[in-house]
Amino acid sequence: MRFEVTELELVMRALSQARIERPLPEAHGSSRHWFRSTSQDYWIYIITFVACLGSLTAVLSRAWTRQPFVDEAWYAMPAWNLTLHGSTGNRMIEPSGSLSPGMDNNLLGIREHTYLPPLTLPAQVIWYRLFGFGLFTLRLFSAAWGAVILAACFFLVLALTGDKAVAMLSVSLVAIDSVFIPAASLGRMDTMSAALGFSGLALYSSFRSQSLEFSILFSHLLIVASGLSHPNGGMLSFLGLAFLTWHFDRSRLQPAHIPLAGCAYLAGSLGWGIYILQDPAAFKCQFFQNIAGRFGTWSSPLTLIGRELGRYLNVYGFNPGTSLAGHSRVLVLLSYTAALAMVVSRRDLRRHPGFRALLYLTIIAVLGLLFLENYKVQQYLIYVVPFLAILTAICVQALFHRFSALVIASALAGLMAIQVGGILRIAARNDYARDYLPAVRFLKERAGSNMLVMAS
Repeated sequence: MRFEVTELELVMRALSQARIERPLPEAHGSSRHWFRSTSQDYWIYIITFVACLGSLTAVLSRAWTRQPFVDEAWYAMPAWNLTLHGSTGNRMIEPSGSLSPGMDNNLLGIREHTYLPPLTLPAQVIWYRLFGFGLFTLRLFSAAWGAVILAACFFLVLALTGDKAVAMLSVSLVAIDSVFIPAASLGRMDTMSAALGFSGLALYSSFRSQSLEFSILFSHLLIVASGLSHPNGGMLSFLGLAFLTWHFDRSRLQPAHIPLAGCAYLAGSLGWGIYILQDPAAFKCQFFQNIAGRFGTWSSPLTLIGRELGRYLNVYGFNPGTSLAGHSRVLVLLSYTAALAMVVSRRDLRRHPGFRALLYLTIIAVLGLLFLENYKVQQYLIYVVPFLAILTAICVQALFHRFSALVIASALAGLMAIQVGGILRIAARNDYARDYLPAVRFLKERAGSNMLVMAS
Protein backbone atom coordinates (compact mmCIF):
# COMPACT_ATOMS: atom_id res chain seq x y z
CA MET A 1 0.00 0.00 0.00
CA ARG A 2 2.85 2.40 0.88
CA PHE A 3 4.48 1.70 -2.47
CA GLU A 4 1.24 2.57 -4.33
CA VAL A 5 0.86 5.84 -2.45
CA THR A 6 4.46 6.77 -3.19
CA GLU A 7 3.96 6.04 -6.89
CA LEU A 8 0.84 8.20 -6.90
CA GLU A 9 2.69 11.03 -5.21
CA LEU A 10 5.47 10.85 -7.80
CA VAL A 11 2.99 10.93 -10.66
CA MET A 12 1.11 13.91 -9.20
CA ARG A 13 4.35 15.80 -8.58
CA ALA A 14 5.49 15.19 -12.14
CA LEU A 15 2.18 16.36 -13.56
CA SER A 16 2.18 19.50 -11.44
CA GLN A 17 5.67 20.44 -12.61
CA ALA A 18 5.20 19.56 -16.28
CA ARG A 19 4.22 22.08 -18.94
CA ILE A 20 1.03 20.46 -20.21
CA GLU A 21 -0.28 21.52 -23.62
CA ARG A 22 -3.89 21.05 -24.73
CA PRO A 23 -4.11 17.90 -26.93
CA LEU A 24 -6.63 17.15 -29.60
CA PRO A 25 -9.05 14.60 -28.06
CA GLU A 26 -8.34 11.14 -29.42
CA ALA A 27 -9.47 7.59 -29.08
CA HIS A 28 -8.58 5.66 -25.97
CA GLY A 29 -5.39 3.72 -26.42
CA SER A 30 -3.97 5.93 -29.16
CA SER A 31 -0.26 6.54 -28.77
CA ARG A 32 -0.22 9.74 -30.79
CA HIS A 33 -0.75 13.17 -29.24
CA TRP A 34 -1.33 16.36 -31.21
CA PHE A 35 -0.56 19.65 -29.51
CA ARG A 36 -1.71 23.12 -30.34
CA SER A 37 0.25 26.18 -29.31
CA THR A 38 -1.27 29.46 -28.25
CA SER A 39 -0.33 31.02 -31.59
CA GLN A 40 -2.34 28.38 -33.44
CA ASP A 41 -5.35 29.06 -31.23
CA TYR A 42 -4.92 32.73 -32.05
CA TRP A 43 -5.04 31.97 -35.76
CA ILE A 44 -8.20 29.88 -35.31
CA TYR A 45 -9.95 32.75 -33.52
CA ILE A 46 -9.05 35.10 -36.36
CA ILE A 47 -10.20 32.62 -39.01
CA THR A 48 -13.56 32.10 -37.28
CA PHE A 49 -14.18 35.82 -36.82
CA VAL A 50 -13.32 36.70 -40.43
CA ALA A 51 -15.36 33.78 -41.81
CA CYS A 52 -18.46 34.69 -39.80
CA LEU A 53 -18.12 38.37 -40.71
CA GLY A 54 -17.72 37.50 -44.39
CA SER A 55 -20.67 35.14 -44.25
CA LEU A 56 -22.89 37.75 -42.59
CA THR A 57 -21.94 40.32 -45.21
CA ALA A 58 -22.64 37.92 -48.06
CA VAL A 59 -25.97 36.72 -46.62
CA LEU A 60 -27.30 40.24 -46.05
CA SER A 61 -26.02 41.49 -49.42
CA ARG A 62 -27.59 38.60 -51.28
CA ALA A 63 -30.84 38.88 -49.34
CA TRP A 64 -31.08 42.55 -50.27
CA THR A 65 -30.21 42.26 -53.96
CA ARG A 66 -31.45 38.94 -55.36
CA GLN A 67 -34.62 38.86 -57.43
CA PRO A 68 -37.67 37.19 -55.86
CA PHE A 69 -37.88 33.44 -56.29
CA VAL A 70 -41.29 31.90 -56.89
CA ASP A 71 -40.97 29.59 -53.88
CA GLU A 72 -40.65 32.61 -51.62
CA ALA A 73 -44.10 33.80 -52.60
CA TRP A 74 -45.64 30.33 -52.28
CA TYR A 75 -44.24 29.92 -48.77
CA ALA A 76 -44.71 33.48 -47.51
CA MET A 77 -48.29 34.16 -48.59
CA PRO A 78 -50.07 31.65 -46.30
CA ALA A 79 -48.35 33.15 -43.23
CA TRP A 80 -49.13 36.68 -44.45
CA ASN A 81 -52.79 35.73 -44.96
CA LEU A 82 -52.90 34.08 -41.53
CA THR A 83 -51.43 37.21 -39.95
CA LEU A 84 -53.93 39.60 -41.53
CA HIS A 85 -57.05 37.53 -42.18
CA GLY A 86 -56.84 34.43 -39.98
CA SER A 87 -56.70 32.01 -42.93
CA THR A 88 -53.79 29.91 -44.18
CA GLY A 89 -55.04 30.04 -47.76
CA ASN A 90 -52.84 31.19 -50.61
CA ARG A 91 -54.68 33.71 -52.73
CA MET A 92 -52.03 33.99 -55.43
CA ILE A 93 -52.24 30.39 -56.72
CA GLU A 94 -54.91 29.22 -59.14
CA PRO A 95 -56.53 26.11 -57.57
CA SER A 96 -57.43 24.41 -60.85
CA GLY A 97 -53.92 24.16 -62.26
CA SER A 98 -50.48 22.82 -61.46
CA LEU A 99 -47.75 24.83 -59.78
CA SER A 100 -45.41 24.54 -62.74
CA PRO A 101 -45.03 22.69 -66.05
CA GLY A 102 -44.39 18.99 -65.59
CA MET A 103 -46.31 18.80 -62.32
CA ASP A 104 -49.78 17.27 -62.23
CA ASN A 105 -51.11 18.75 -59.01
CA ASN A 106 -54.65 19.29 -57.86
CA LEU A 107 -54.66 22.32 -55.55
CA LEU A 108 -58.13 21.85 -54.17
CA GLY A 109 -58.96 24.28 -51.37
CA ILE A 110 -55.63 26.10 -51.47
CA ARG A 111 -57.29 29.51 -51.16
CA GLU A 112 -58.75 28.45 -47.82
CA HIS A 113 -56.04 26.10 -46.43
CA THR A 114 -52.45 25.66 -47.59
CA TYR A 115 -51.05 22.27 -46.63
CA LEU A 116 -47.34 22.93 -46.54
CA PRO A 117 -45.27 21.48 -43.69
CA PRO A 118 -47.12 23.28 -40.93
CA LEU A 119 -44.53 24.54 -38.47
CA THR A 120 -43.25 27.29 -40.75
CA LEU A 121 -46.63 29.06 -40.67
CA PRO A 122 -46.80 29.96 -36.95
CA ALA A 123 -43.05 30.64 -36.90
CA GLN A 124 -43.39 33.12 -39.77
CA VAL A 125 -46.47 34.75 -38.21
CA ILE A 126 -44.49 35.47 -35.05
CA TRP A 127 -41.60 36.81 -37.13
CA TYR A 128 -43.85 39.11 -39.19
CA ARG A 129 -45.53 40.47 -36.10
CA LEU A 130 -42.14 41.33 -34.63
CA PHE A 131 -40.41 42.71 -37.72
CA GLY A 132 -43.12 43.43 -40.30
CA PHE A 133 -43.82 41.77 -43.64
CA GLY A 134 -41.60 42.12 -46.67
CA LEU A 135 -39.22 40.30 -48.95
CA PHE A 136 -36.12 41.27 -46.96
CA THR A 137 -37.86 40.40 -43.69
CA LEU A 138 -38.75 36.98 -45.08
CA ARG A 139 -35.14 36.38 -46.01
CA LEU A 140 -33.93 37.53 -42.59
CA PHE A 141 -36.13 34.76 -41.18
CA SER A 142 -33.96 32.26 -43.07
CA ALA A 143 -30.79 34.10 -42.04
CA ALA A 144 -31.74 33.81 -38.38
CA TRP A 145 -32.16 30.06 -38.73
CA GLY A 146 -28.82 29.99 -40.53
CA ALA A 147 -27.23 31.39 -37.37
CA VAL A 148 -28.89 28.54 -35.44
CA ILE A 149 -27.28 26.05 -37.85
CA LEU A 150 -23.84 27.48 -37.06
CA ALA A 151 -24.45 27.33 -33.31
CA ALA A 152 -25.78 23.77 -33.53
CA CYS A 153 -22.75 22.64 -35.57
CA PHE A 154 -20.44 24.18 -32.97
CA PHE A 155 -22.07 22.38 -30.04
CA LEU A 156 -22.42 19.12 -31.97
CA VAL A 157 -18.72 19.02 -32.80
CA LEU A 158 -17.72 20.21 -29.34
CA ALA A 159 -19.84 17.50 -27.68
CA LEU A 160 -18.47 14.71 -29.87
CA THR A 161 -14.81 15.76 -29.99
CA GLY A 162 -14.30 17.89 -26.89
CA ASP A 163 -12.17 20.22 -29.01
CA LYS A 164 -13.14 23.87 -29.28
CA ALA A 165 -10.70 24.52 -32.12
CA VAL A 166 -12.29 21.88 -34.36
CA ALA A 167 -15.72 23.23 -33.47
CA MET A 168 -14.70 26.78 -34.39
CA LEU A 169 -13.13 25.68 -37.64
CA SER A 170 -16.33 23.78 -38.44
CA VAL A 171 -18.37 26.95 -37.95
CA SER A 172 -15.94 28.85 -40.20
CA LEU A 173 -16.20 26.40 -43.08
CA VAL A 174 -19.98 26.02 -42.84
CA ALA A 175 -20.46 29.80 -42.69
CA ILE A 176 -18.62 30.50 -45.94
CA ASP A 177 -20.04 27.59 -47.91
CA SER A 178 -21.70 28.07 -51.32
CA VAL A 179 -24.75 26.14 -50.13
CA PHE A 180 -25.13 27.79 -46.73
CA ILE A 181 -25.02 31.44 -47.85
CA PRO A 182 -27.67 31.15 -50.61
CA ALA A 183 -29.91 29.06 -48.35
CA ALA A 184 -29.64 31.60 -45.51
CA SER A 185 -30.58 34.43 -47.89
CA LEU A 186 -33.59 32.74 -49.54
CA GLY A 187 -37.10 32.76 -48.12
CA ARG A 188 -37.66 29.01 -47.97
CA MET A 189 -38.05 26.66 -45.02
CA ASP A 190 -34.88 24.64 -45.60
CA THR A 191 -32.69 26.54 -43.13
CA MET A 192 -35.35 26.24 -40.43
CA SER A 193 -35.63 22.49 -40.94
CA ALA A 194 -31.85 22.03 -41.03
CA ALA A 195 -31.37 24.20 -37.95
CA LEU A 196 -33.86 22.18 -35.92
CA GLY A 197 -32.37 18.89 -37.14
CA PHE A 198 -28.78 19.84 -36.29
CA SER A 199 -30.01 21.20 -32.94
CA GLY A 200 -31.56 17.81 -32.17
CA LEU A 201 -28.26 16.06 -32.87
CA ALA A 202 -26.33 18.63 -30.83
CA LEU A 203 -28.71 18.40 -27.88
CA TYR A 204 -28.52 14.61 -27.76
CA SER A 205 -24.73 14.59 -28.02
CA SER A 206 -24.36 17.28 -25.34
CA PHE A 207 -26.71 15.87 -22.67
CA ARG A 208 -26.75 12.11 -23.21
CA SER A 209 -24.21 11.51 -20.45
CA GLN A 210 -26.08 13.61 -17.89
CA SER A 211 -29.61 12.39 -18.61
CA LEU A 212 -30.42 9.91 -21.34
CA GLU A 213 -34.17 10.36 -20.82
CA PHE A 214 -33.96 14.13 -21.21
CA SER A 215 -31.79 13.77 -24.31
CA ILE A 216 -34.11 11.25 -25.97
CA LEU A 217 -37.29 13.24 -25.38
CA PHE A 218 -36.10 16.70 -26.36
CA SER A 219 -33.83 15.65 -29.22
CA HIS A 220 -36.74 13.79 -30.82
CA LEU A 221 -38.98 16.81 -30.26
CA LEU A 222 -36.49 18.85 -32.30
CA ILE A 223 -36.36 16.15 -34.98
CA VAL A 224 -40.17 16.20 -35.20
CA ALA A 225 -40.05 20.00 -35.50
CA SER A 226 -37.50 19.63 -38.30
CA GLY A 227 -39.78 17.22 -40.16
CA LEU A 228 -42.76 19.53 -39.68
CA SER A 229 -40.69 22.29 -41.28
CA HIS A 230 -39.59 20.13 -44.22
CA PRO A 231 -39.85 16.32 -44.51
CA ASN A 232 -36.35 15.97 -45.98
CA GLY A 233 -34.74 17.56 -42.96
CA GLY A 234 -36.82 15.45 -40.60
CA MET A 235 -35.96 12.17 -42.31
CA LEU A 236 -32.22 12.81 -42.51
CA SER A 237 -31.91 14.12 -38.95
CA PHE A 238 -33.93 11.16 -37.66
CA LEU A 239 -31.47 8.77 -39.29
CA GLY A 240 -28.59 10.69 -37.72
CA LEU A 241 -30.17 10.65 -34.27
CA ALA A 242 -30.96 6.95 -34.52
CA PHE A 243 -27.32 6.29 -35.35
CA LEU A 244 -26.01 8.38 -32.43
CA THR A 245 -28.36 6.63 -30.02
CA TRP A 246 -27.36 3.14 -31.17
CA HIS A 247 -23.68 3.96 -31.55
CA PHE A 248 -23.13 5.45 -28.11
CA ASP A 249 -25.96 4.27 -25.88
CA ARG A 250 -27.34 0.96 -27.09
CA SER A 251 -26.21 -0.72 -23.85
CA ARG A 252 -28.12 1.89 -21.81
CA LEU A 253 -31.39 1.75 -23.74
CA GLN A 254 -34.43 0.44 -21.88
CA PRO A 255 -37.92 -0.49 -23.14
CA ALA A 256 -39.30 2.66 -21.45
CA HIS A 257 -37.21 4.84 -23.79
CA ILE A 258 -39.29 3.82 -26.82
CA PRO A 259 -42.58 5.41 -25.65
CA LEU A 260 -40.56 8.39 -24.39
CA ALA A 261 -39.33 9.08 -27.91
CA GLY A 262 -42.79 8.23 -29.25
CA CYS A 263 -44.29 11.08 -27.23
CA ALA A 264 -42.51 13.53 -29.51
CA TYR A 265 -43.98 11.99 -32.66
CA LEU A 266 -47.39 11.71 -31.06
CA ALA A 267 -47.34 15.41 -30.20
CA GLY A 268 -46.33 16.32 -33.76
CA SER A 269 -49.00 14.05 -35.26
CA LEU A 270 -51.72 15.49 -33.04
CA GLY A 271 -50.77 19.05 -33.86
CA TRP A 272 -50.70 18.47 -37.60
CA GLY A 273 -53.76 16.23 -37.42
CA ILE A 274 -55.87 19.01 -35.93
CA TYR A 275 -54.97 21.23 -38.87
CA ILE A 276 -55.52 18.43 -41.40
CA LEU A 277 -59.02 17.77 -40.06
CA GLN A 278 -60.06 21.28 -41.04
CA ASP A 279 -60.10 20.13 -44.67
CA PRO A 280 -58.98 16.50 -45.19
CA ALA A 281 -59.86 16.50 -48.88
CA ALA A 282 -57.68 19.54 -49.55
CA PHE A 283 -54.83 18.00 -47.56
CA LYS A 284 -55.03 14.79 -49.57
CA CYS A 285 -54.94 16.63 -52.89
CA GLN A 286 -52.28 19.17 -52.04
CA PHE A 287 -49.84 17.24 -49.89
CA PHE A 288 -49.80 13.76 -51.41
CA GLN A 289 -49.76 14.97 -55.00
CA ASN A 290 -46.99 17.38 -54.10
CA ILE A 291 -44.75 14.56 -52.84
CA ALA A 292 -45.55 12.34 -55.83
CA GLY A 293 -42.41 11.51 -57.81
CA ARG A 294 -40.01 12.35 -54.99
CA PHE A 295 -39.19 8.72 -54.15
CA GLY A 296 -39.17 6.79 -57.41
CA THR A 297 -35.67 6.43 -58.88
CA TRP A 298 -34.13 3.38 -57.21
CA SER A 299 -34.65 1.28 -60.33
CA SER A 300 -31.77 3.07 -62.09
CA PRO A 301 -28.84 3.44 -59.67
CA LEU A 302 -26.41 4.85 -62.25
CA THR A 303 -28.86 7.53 -63.30
CA LEU A 304 -29.56 8.31 -59.65
CA ILE A 305 -25.87 8.71 -58.82
CA GLY A 306 -25.28 10.80 -61.95
CA ARG A 307 -28.11 13.19 -61.09
CA GLU A 308 -26.88 13.46 -57.51
CA LEU A 309 -23.37 14.28 -58.68
CA GLY A 310 -24.87 16.88 -61.01
CA ARG A 311 -26.56 18.53 -58.04
CA TYR A 312 -23.21 19.02 -56.30
CA LEU A 313 -21.50 20.20 -59.48
CA ASN A 314 -24.23 22.73 -60.18
CA VAL A 315 -23.62 24.35 -56.80
CA TYR A 316 -19.85 24.19 -56.94
CA GLY A 317 -19.06 25.88 -60.20
CA PHE A 318 -20.75 24.08 -63.07
CA ASN A 319 -24.27 25.47 -63.15
CA PRO A 320 -25.25 26.48 -66.71
CA GLY A 321 -24.11 30.03 -67.38
CA THR A 322 -21.44 30.04 -64.66
CA SER A 323 -18.49 32.26 -65.46
CA LEU A 324 -14.91 31.04 -65.68
CA ALA A 325 -14.22 32.49 -62.23
CA GLY A 326 -17.26 30.66 -60.90
CA HIS A 327 -15.77 27.33 -61.97
CA SER A 328 -13.15 27.79 -59.25
CA ARG A 329 -15.79 26.76 -56.69
CA VAL A 330 -15.11 23.18 -57.71
CA LEU A 331 -12.02 23.47 -55.49
CA VAL A 332 -14.37 23.54 -52.52
CA LEU A 333 -16.02 20.30 -53.60
CA LEU A 334 -12.60 18.74 -54.17
CA SER A 335 -11.58 19.85 -50.67
CA TYR A 336 -14.65 18.17 -49.19
CA THR A 337 -13.93 14.99 -51.13
CA ALA A 338 -10.28 14.98 -50.06
CA ALA A 339 -11.28 15.52 -46.42
CA LEU A 340 -13.73 12.62 -46.55
CA ALA A 341 -11.04 10.39 -48.04
CA MET A 342 -8.49 11.56 -45.45
CA VAL A 343 -10.73 10.76 -42.48
CA VAL A 344 -11.57 7.36 -43.96
CA SER A 345 -7.97 6.45 -44.77
CA ARG A 346 -6.08 7.77 -41.75
CA ARG A 347 -6.23 5.37 -38.86
CA ASP A 348 -5.36 7.98 -36.23
CA LEU A 349 -8.36 10.09 -37.27
CA ARG A 350 -10.66 7.13 -37.64
CA ARG A 351 -9.83 5.83 -34.15
CA HIS A 352 -11.00 9.05 -32.53
CA PRO A 353 -14.55 8.21 -31.31
CA GLY A 354 -15.91 11.67 -32.05
CA PHE A 355 -14.33 11.89 -35.50
CA ARG A 356 -15.59 8.41 -36.32
CA ALA A 357 -19.13 9.36 -35.28
CA LEU A 358 -19.01 12.50 -37.44
CA LEU A 359 -17.76 10.42 -40.37
CA TYR A 360 -20.71 8.04 -40.01
CA LEU A 361 -23.14 10.97 -39.71
CA THR A 362 -21.73 12.38 -42.95
CA ILE A 363 -22.10 9.08 -44.80
CA ILE A 364 -25.67 8.70 -43.51
CA ALA A 365 -26.58 12.21 -44.67
CA VAL A 366 -24.98 11.81 -48.11
CA LEU A 367 -26.58 8.43 -48.79
CA GLY A 368 -29.88 9.47 -47.25
CA LEU A 369 -30.20 12.45 -49.56
CA LEU A 370 -29.10 10.30 -52.49
CA PHE A 371 -31.82 7.71 -52.02
CA LEU A 372 -34.64 9.59 -50.28
CA GLU A 373 -34.89 12.69 -52.48
CA ASN A 374 -35.58 12.47 -56.19
CA TYR A 375 -35.92 16.10 -57.33
CA LYS A 376 -32.18 16.77 -56.82
CA VAL A 377 -32.67 20.50 -56.25
CA GLN A 378 -29.75 22.43 -54.84
CA GLN A 379 -31.55 23.79 -51.77
CA TYR A 380 -31.63 20.37 -50.11
CA LEU A 381 -27.84 20.19 -49.85
CA ILE A 382 -28.13 22.32 -46.71
CA TYR A 383 -28.89 19.06 -44.88
CA VAL A 384 -25.60 17.46 -45.98
CA VAL A 385 -22.92 20.06 -46.69
CA PRO A 386 -22.39 21.09 -43.02
CA PHE A 387 -21.22 17.54 -42.30
CA LEU A 388 -18.73 17.71 -45.18
CA ALA A 389 -17.48 21.05 -43.88
CA ILE A 390 -17.05 19.54 -40.40
CA LEU A 391 -14.90 16.70 -41.75
CA THR A 392 -12.83 19.29 -43.59
CA ALA A 393 -12.36 21.19 -40.33
CA ILE A 394 -11.07 18.00 -38.69
CA CYS A 395 -8.49 17.64 -41.44
CA VAL A 396 -7.53 21.32 -41.29
CA GLN A 397 -6.89 21.01 -37.57
CA ALA A 398 -4.72 17.96 -38.17
CA LEU A 399 -2.77 19.82 -40.85
CA PHE A 400 -1.99 22.58 -38.36
CA HIS A 401 0.60 20.17 -36.94
CA ARG A 402 2.35 19.65 -40.29
CA PHE A 403 2.26 23.13 -41.81
CA SER A 404 2.56 26.61 -40.42
CA ALA A 405 -0.57 28.38 -39.25
CA LEU A 406 -0.01 31.05 -41.87
CA VAL A 407 -0.13 28.47 -44.69
CA ILE A 408 -3.36 26.95 -43.36
CA ALA A 409 -4.93 30.37 -42.84
CA SER A 410 -3.98 31.37 -46.38
CA ALA A 411 -5.60 28.25 -47.81
CA LEU A 412 -8.81 28.93 -45.87
CA ALA A 413 -8.73 32.54 -47.03
CA GLY A 414 -8.62 31.24 -50.58
CA LEU A 415 -11.71 29.09 -50.01
CA MET A 416 -13.50 32.06 -48.49
CA ALA A 417 -12.53 34.32 -51.38
CA ILE A 418 -13.81 31.79 -53.90
CA GLN A 419 -17.19 31.40 -52.22
CA VAL A 420 -17.94 34.64 -50.39
CA GLY A 421 -16.24 36.74 -53.04
CA GLY A 422 -18.28 35.12 -55.80
CA ILE A 423 -21.55 35.79 -53.98
CA LEU A 424 -20.59 39.41 -53.27
CA ARG A 425 -19.77 39.85 -56.94
CA ILE A 426 -23.26 38.65 -57.87
CA ALA A 427 -24.82 40.85 -55.20
CA ALA A 428 -23.00 43.87 -56.61
CA ARG A 429 -25.07 43.54 -59.80
CA ASN A 430 -28.19 44.20 -57.68
CA ASP A 431 -30.60 42.50 -60.08
CA TYR A 432 -33.49 43.30 -57.74
CA ALA A 433 -33.10 47.07 -58.01
CA ARG A 434 -31.76 47.10 -61.57
CA ASP A 435 -34.22 44.75 -63.32
CA TYR A 436 -37.07 43.65 -61.08
CA LEU A 437 -38.24 46.84 -59.38
CA PRO A 438 -38.40 48.89 -62.63
CA ALA A 439 -40.62 46.20 -64.15
CA VAL A 440 -42.89 46.29 -61.10
CA ARG A 441 -43.15 50.07 -61.23
CA PHE A 442 -43.97 49.92 -64.93
CA LEU A 443 -46.83 47.50 -64.27
CA LYS A 444 -48.16 49.45 -61.30
CA GLU A 445 -48.34 52.63 -63.39
CA ARG A 446 -50.25 50.99 -66.23
CA ALA A 447 -52.29 48.13 -64.78
CA GLY A 448 -55.85 48.83 -63.71
CA SER A 449 -57.23 47.58 -60.42
CA ASN A 450 -59.12 44.74 -62.14
CA MET A 451 -56.44 43.82 -64.68
CA LEU A 452 -54.86 40.38 -64.58
CA VAL A 453 -51.09 40.51 -65.04
CA MET A 454 -49.11 37.31 -65.62
CA ALA A 455 -45.38 37.17 -66.19
CA SER A 456 -42.32 35.05 -65.55
